[in-house]
Amino acid sequence: MKKQKTILVSPLDWGLGHATRVTPVINHLLGKGFRVILAADGRSYHYFRKEFPSLELYRLPGIRINYSRFLPFAVKMFFQVPKIFFGMYREKIKLKRLLKKEPVDLIISDNRYGLSCKHLPSVFISHQVNILMPDQIQFTERVVHKMISGFAHKFTHYWIPDMEHEPNLSGVLSHPPSKEGIEYIGVLSRLEPKETDEKLDFLVMLSGPEPQRSIFEGKILSSPLLKKYNAAVVRGLPEGTDLPKNIQGVKVLNHASAEELSGLICSAKFVICRSGYSTLMDLYHLQTPAVIVPTPGQTEQEYLAKHLNNGSFKSIKQKKFTLEQAIALGSKLKRPENPSERENFKSAVDKIIDLHLK
Repeated sequence: MKKQKTILVSPLDWGLGHATRVTPVINHLLGKGFRVILAADGRSYHYFRKEFPSLELYRLPGIRINYSRFLPFAVKMFFQVPKIFFGMYREKIKLKRLLKKEPVDLIISDNRYGLSCKHLPSVFISHQVNILMPDQIQFTERVVHKMISGFAHKFTHYWIPDMEHEPNLSGVLSHPPSKEGIEYIGVLSRLEPKETDEKLDFLVMLSGPEPQRSIFEGKILSSPLLKKYNAAVVRGLPEGTDLPKNIQGVKVLNHASAEELSGLICSAKFVICRSGYSTLMDLYHLQTPAVIVPTPGQTEQEYLAKHLNNGSFKSIKQKKFTLEQAIALGSKLKRPENPSERENFKSAVDKIIDLHLK
């Protein structure tokens, strides 16, 4: 009898997006009959525990970035660059320990640069070929890009979840002059279009690192305008057990399953959310417009907010955000066009299977 092949899937733990977007890849592999084991930390760990309760799940701590309520993001990032590279080295050590316990045949890493292995085929998933540094430390961009690129190309395959040609979602982040060694796999989303009788005026989806997630949440939940609309709020806290006080009459969830979230998004006229890339892929796939509020200081989210500032997506800076303004903008948005490259990831996965797992 042929031995069942084992695949390790591990996403970065910066928000939930990296874990949610590899969910369709995991489901496709399970449907093909492979044994999938998961390695994660933080909210990604809690998400996997709820989404895939029957799969083997290991805690694999990654790179921790600290955010400040007061210091500029660029200042915090500058002093944490050595920490990031040390974190990649530490990931490699932890991976070696895990591989001694588990006979893995393939590694799939979503933005975890330290999880390549010389003796195993590996896939790296990222939408950031070009790393954009904040203006104050832009002088480090070339050096950081060269070092990061070196880590990424230690993987056997490099997948970008986007369309190769225009129109695309990620712009210059993942469309460099030379695309050698890169495979574009289309939009990755765990969500599916869903018919629903419920109609929401808008849906709020919170996500991202603290303390900015809580600051943004405070602006939403403290607005008296919230209770005047048929709205819902998903807090992005899969580990959460308690709900905020004084929110009577408002539908507030700590976390929503893929099916629940699909229904909520499809029932909403528009969404208010961060400009996290995985969130934008979900909205694009479900053809739902959004008012997007980038996490302050996150150059990637700030760039995406500008890149997609069109008839379907409008952006507001967090410090200027009011719910009243968001509702006014959201009411004028039109639905995004239906993406044509939704299922490309399946052919990319099947190609990997034929190359390495037969």
